[in-house]
Amino acid sequence: VGLVISQCRGNPDYFEALDLLELGLDPKRALNRLRSEDQRQFNKLSRSRQVAVIDSQGKIDSFTGEDCGRYAGQIVNKQLGYVLLGNGLESQEVLIAMDKEMRRQELGSFERIALAMQAGLRAGGEVRPESSAGLCYASGTSSSKWWKDSGECLSIEDSDTPVMDLIKLFNLEQSRLALEKGFESFEGGDFDSGSDAFEIAKRLNPTDMEIPLWQGFFLYKSGRKAKGLKILRPIIESNDPWPKETLRRFGGSVGDELLEKMLSAEKK
Repeated sequence: VGLVISQCRGNPDYFEALDLLELGLDPKRALNRLRSEDQRQFNKLSRSRQVAVIDSQGKIDSFTGEDCGRYAGQIVNKQLGYVLLGNGLESQEVLIAMDKEMRRQELGSFERIALAMQAGLRAGGEVRPESSAGLCYASGTSSSKWWKDSGECLSIEDSDTPVMDLIKLFNLEQSRLALEKGFESFEGGDFDSGSDAFEIAKRLNPTDMEIPLWQGFFLYKSGRKAKGLKILRPIIESNDPWPKETLRRFGGSVGDELLEKMLSAEKK
């Protein structure tokens, strides 16, 4: 349906905008209706709100109340479909620096967001110490299954380096998804897509040796035995017991065959 952000002196009632969007109101009409209700109910406190509403078509409306402190502001790019909001910032330069990175259309969405966060910090960030960062994302198309369409949220709390930790967490999550795609592709007989997915997973999480373990396993299982063994041998021959145990417990008859082949080669 869309996205709602309510911050500074946030009011959760603004999330009703999602219901209004679903009823057919555009972001401007939805936000105007909720602002009127907020002003009626809370009077002066409503001036401390900072709110943005974006619908699934990329239409945006937002406002920053006059009592959100210094510096508070927003930048809306309706053409590219994003809004930047901030309060308690060092200066307007924080949003300007972030906006510069968000305009880099040659990059993917997360890359632009990550660079924008880092640029905002370099420009001064918040006047308060940054200790948390988060990212929520969802597919732009409906699958008619709410548990898929609700998306994913990643967050870092109580950290000295929240933005860098969030970038690392996102890469780990993308690596996990690529690994799952590798499994599904190999099991479905699409070996080229499976190999590509495993390479992406390794690039995003190069220290996780379970990724090449399963890459070698599936290559061997799909008939590319020499290539699979070449990847697996240094992992199995390491002093760490977990690769052998993983193949024994989860590799079935192929795992047993692999272990027998490699362990007998070791004895020779």
